[in-house]
Amino acid sequence: MTPSPAEPEPSPVPRSRRRRRVFRLAVAIAALMLADQLAGVLLIRNGRFRGRPVPPYQLTFNDAQRRHVREMTERWDSYTCFDPELGWSIRPGGVSDDGRYRANAAGFRADRDYDLAPPPGVLRVAALGESFTHAATGNADTWCACLERMNPALEALNFGVNGYGLDQALLRYRRDAAPYRPHVVILGLMVENLLRHVSVYRPAYHHDTISAVVKPRFRIDDAGALTLIPCPVESVAALKTDIESEAILNTLRTTDYWIMRAPLAYERSPLFASGVFRLIYAVHENAARDPREHYLNPEGEPFRVTLALVRSFNDEARRNGARRVILLLMPDERALFDRYDGLEPYWEGLLSEARNAGVETLDVSPRLLDAMTALGVSALFSENHYTPLGNRLVAEELLQILNRENPGAP
Repeated sequence: MTPSPAEPEPSPVPRSRRRRRVFRLAVAIAALMLADQLAGVLLIRNGRFRGRPVPPYQLTFNDAQRRHVREMTERWDSYTCFDPELGWSIRPGGVSDDGRYRANAAGFRADRDYDLAPPPGVLRVAALGESFTHAATGNADTWCACLERMNPALEALNFGVNGYGLDQALLRYRRDAAPYRPHVVILGLMVENLLRHVSVYRPAYHHDTISAVVKPRFRIDDAGALTLIPCPVESVAALKTDIESEAILNTLRTTDYWIMRAPLAYERSPLFASGVFRLIYAVHENAARDPREHYLNPEGEPFRVTLALVRSFNDEARRNGARRVILLLMPDERALFDRYDGLEPYWEGLLSEARNAGVETLDVSPRLLDAMTALGVSALFSENHYTPLGNRLVAEELLQILNRENPGAP
């Protein structure tokens, strides 16, 4: 048997060629690393890219927040105060520094005090919500004050607080508003609010806010019921200490939706040595803050929690004797421009679910859109809140449905 010839061995790569390949690879890696570092140096300025913060984050995002933390134990402000149950609230008898806002002795926005029992022949309304309910005008130009002027047989008690969500409003209703035995409860929902309902630490959701504050929130348990997550601190001193030491992160990692969806942003990860990675993660962390996508996702936590809050409000108010509960949908400037540009009211799905639960709803965007088209945006909005005219239009829309079924005294 003739042996098969041995296969020829591959000729070895010359050492000089291997060196050239290694050198080229090293040059390519060095170029990529240099490009990565240049991206960080050239694109990220003062921890921001195109005005948005870039991780890794600290718990304060701007000088106003840092000043608020530094001074909060000395002076919160002359109108609002720390509240261990609600996060913050209105100071009884408080007056804002500019004199625009005034609170009565019970700590809600009014120029006078009200008896706990409604006077005979008067329809008492309690309004709860955030700054569009509280209003950014003087006391006389809030939509609650407009309601009282338009119908002398009506009292409108304004329990709105700047920055609130319906979660804080529900707790404020239980503690502060229910004792006044309102016949009608109005839930003021500004379009953006459903994003607040899954937040605990305000700057984690709204990086450019001026206040470093915390709040309670609700979750939906396995049985579909709301479960309260209390405010994470019990005193303003503890809040200051926990923010400065970042100890509060231990709680926020399991309670705050915005930190839970991008936890790495608050870590000192070696991955952030890469400028490109920082930019990519910043895009991820800053995403999902468009209310529209959450209104169109009924299975998402912000939608589900918001709807559950509305249902709980309705159930509790009616058990306490309220005849009507009205969910008042108020668009901010951006949402109204969405309508102006032809977008359908993406919040209609939530309003429809609320009506199915027995809650009346009022969407004031058509009335405001007509006025904005005729008069211009500046007639309705100042610093993204309603002007006195905007508040008067809201009051007129409310009064139409209040008078239709209750034309005067209860």
